[in-house]
Amino acid sequence: MTGRALLAADNLLARMARTWKLRVRLNGSEHALLIEYQRDNGFETKSAAVRDMIRRQARYSRWKLSRRGKEARTEVELRTIAREILREHPEASRASLGYNMMKRAGKIVDAELIKRIANEMVGSR
Repeated sequence: MTGRALLAADNLLARMARTWKLRVRLNGSEHALLIEYQRDNGFETKSAAVRDMIRRQARYSRWKLSRRGKEARTEVELRTIAREILREHPEASRASLGYNMMKRAGKIVDAELIKRIANEMVGSR
């Protein structure tokens, strides 16, 4: 091979994308959803539809993680919410207190923090 041919081959190799072939088992309802998504979004193949779904889910996951710190309630706010709930429902269990705290907070919250506060508040009665 000449130097020029080697250079062309190197450029071709540099541009090749790495791909993986996956086999995924779907049940009937999952397959129906995939076909529906494929038709609704105009994809020619199921593979293209799946790739688009994966990209969208990844973007959503990244967005959700980026919002976590911006809208998370502080520990002080969550403790205030817990006190209000316990004032209204003094017989509340740990599980019901945690559930109602998350529901009342209304924003993205740290579940471990909620669990810790619920354990402390119910345990201190």
